[in-house]
Amino acid sequence: DENTNYIAGYTSFSEYRYWRLSIHDPDNTDTYLKISKMFLDAGTVMPSMAKSQKIPVASTATISENPSGQCYADAGYFYKYGTINFPFVDKDEKETIETFFRENDKYSGVLIAVWESITDEEPPIYSRITTDMEFSRVEGAPGRIYSLQFGFKEMF
Repeated sequence: DENTNYIAGYTSFSEYRYWRLSIHDPDNTDTYLKISKMFLDAGTVMPSMAKSQKIPVASTATISENPSGQCYADAGYFYKYGTINFPFVDKDEKETIETFFRENDKYSGVLIAVWESITDEEPPIYSRITTDMEFSRVEGAPGRIYSLQFGFKEMF
């Protein structure tokens, strides 16, 4: 159904000139499929994030109220946003994230799988990065360990 079903497949990245998508659905009596978005690209594996992540949902609706309390609204759309926190990032992970940021910047769309192994709970979110990558050294940690948080906003 168009609101909840999605397919997420992970494979080793290969460069081919052509790709074929094959879907076999014997229960589809309409013989019609509608695919909203399809992404085919190399992935970047991020370090472990803080377990206390929040993925808020916001609305772009604008509301005005007259003196008697009557509410007038212009309906907007809903989108997800948030801040991903990485409390411990080693040197290699830092370089990977910096490369990811240089390749995508704040205007390119990226697919963020917040909990990549639990996609039935939080589906991947097509987003853009909204903050700069600002690493901080973790005080008291052995070696070169950093922390990082960056913001994202869902795109359509």
